[in-house]
Amino acid sequence: MSNKENKQISRKDFLKGAGVAMAGGLGAVLTGCTTAAVDTVEATSAPEWPFKYKKIDPEVVKARAYNAYKEMGGYGMSTLCGSLGVAATCIGSVTDVDTQKKLVGELIRWYKKYEFPQYQPEGLGLTTTIAESELCADSVGKFMKAEGVEYGDPRRKARCAAVAGEVAAKAVELLNETLA
Repeated sequence: MSNKENKQISRKDFLKGAGVAMAGGLGAVLTGCTTAAVDTVEATSAPEWPFKYKKIDPEVVKARAYNAYKEMGGYGMSTLCGSLGVAATCIGSVTDVDTQKKLVGELIRWYKKYEFPQYQPEGLGLTTTIAESELCADSVGKFMKAEGVEYGDPRRKARCAAVAGEVAAKAVELLNETLA
């Protein structure tokens, strides 16, 4: 195997390289959910990491994440709750490693003890449950048992959309407290 094929990259180098690709996907969240045009980055230059953070409104983020989940759904692999994975990625893109570890740890501890879903914009009166785990299967499984629904039920989808919104809002609250 040549040296080029065997080359390993550091986390920082990976994030720098992936930054161009992630900028489009994370741009709306990391720039305060703006619809304004984003400056393009030359393909040969890597963006500075961590990315700059601008304080944003957790309630706006909560509603956008809820609606995005309702429109597109989740991944459905029953492993780590996807909302936590996305939040951890966003946190890691705007913080150094030590701050990321601190904030993601705080987010996961909060997730395990929080009564989901508090956010219920459709007024469905969904049963609230405490996940006690960061795993999707545990979290949604408790809810489905308490609510008496199957995975394909629209009430389960509304619950997971609420979790997406509440996790996104909590991540933004943590970032606002730490960086803004």
